[in-house]
Amino acid sequence: ARERPARRAERGETEPGAAPRKPRARAADSGMQTYRVAVGKQHGVKPGNLVGAIANEAGLEAKQIGRIDIRERYSLVDLPEDLPAETLRVLAKVRVGGEQLRIAPADADAAASPRPRRT
Repeated sequence: ARERPARRAERGETEPGAAPRKPRARAADSGMQTYRVAVGKQHGVKPGNLVGAIANEAGLEAKQIGRIDIRERYSLVDLPEDLPAETLRVLAKVRVGGEQLRIAPADADAAASPRPRRT
């Protein structure tokens, strides 16, 4: 059974042989800030993994965590903009999918394309 093109488009897929689409930058909701975390699809991460780890380690309730956008090598997560620096330091060391979150505020460039990995 063939899948309708609209369904593939909803998932960000293109026609076979077509160039891959670039992820669109997005703005966080009011009172939220978008953070970039260093885990994505290639690490097998799911939204529930991120919510669980962040809620547990940051002491947040799941409803305080906003949109989650899982990309190939990283993810974007909306968290309260008044998150204390100490909480971010703790979250940076948390492991999800075998990788450290390495959480940092996302800017327009980071939301549109991945940053080179430092080694």
